Amino acid sequence: MKKHLGKFGEVEFETPDSIATCFEIVTLLSTNPDSGTLSRLCSCAIGICADKAAILPSYRPLKEKPLDYGFRVLERLLERGCNANHIFDIGMQCIMMMSEKIPSQEGVDENINFSNHQGRDT
Repeated sequence: MKKHLGKFGEVEFETPDSIATCFEIVTLLSTNPDSGTLSRLCSCAIGICADKAAILPSYRPLKEKPLDYGFRVLERLLERGCNANHIFDIGMQCIMMMSEKIPSQEGVDENINFSNHQGRDT
């Protein structure tokens, strides 16, 4: 999806390749965070989904926690003219994109059945 992001202009947001990253961010949202935490979480999602544009700090999941990264991105977004509503709106859209990448139980069951079926034919 392409969205205007303050002084950064038009930015293309893409779901990250890492399913684990997607799972972690979506799980954090499910804990019903307060407004301050939600702002960091939305900023984190924005930074992760805008990574290919190389306009925000890169997320290093093995070196920092998502909310710490979100704070760094939030600082940069605010400095570049993004208002709170915009951050929440785009961030939630990014989190929803991430949630679509996480396998559902139904999808997991289908993969198991497919794998078991494949094993019998060989």
